[in-house]
Amino acid sequence: MEGCRSNGNLCKNGIPSRGGPAVVRRTITVHASSELACKPDLFSLSVSISNTKEDAEAAQTSVKRRSEYVLQVLRNNGIKEKNVEKSTDVSRVCEEEVRVRTDLVAQTESLQACETARNVLVTKMDSTVHCSAVKPLHSPAHRAEKR
Repeated sequence: MEGCRSNGNLCKNGIPSRGGPAVVRRTITVHASSELACKPDLFSLSVSISNTKEDAEAAQTSVKRRSEYVLQVLRNNGIKEKNVEKSTDVSRVCEEEVRVRTDLVAQTESLQACETARNVLVTKMDSTVHCSAVKPLHSPAHRAEKR
């Protein structure tokens, strides 16, 4: 800075000449962050059903029967079928065996419905059915509302 004028006095490097106040331009930069805690409005339960057999049709039938039971347990606990995503994969494990796996992911607003359905499935089904822990979620609308 070559010089600046403050009250008619010339100053260099922010030091006023002849006792006048210096005018110094400064920049203030502020950085901030925040955190918001809110209760989830959705809960998710994932169920995986798999079976490996020599006969592909037998493996598919077994997995289909179990997935129908899982869907019934979900319905009995107030979880609508439209809120359940289903995907099925068939793969060859070795020359003689075929593995069939179906994944079901249910979402609902009721934590109790998810927990009750999970408890029924864990106690009633065998090791071919695996239930995840219930996961709390925030819907896109809920997140947008809180912003």
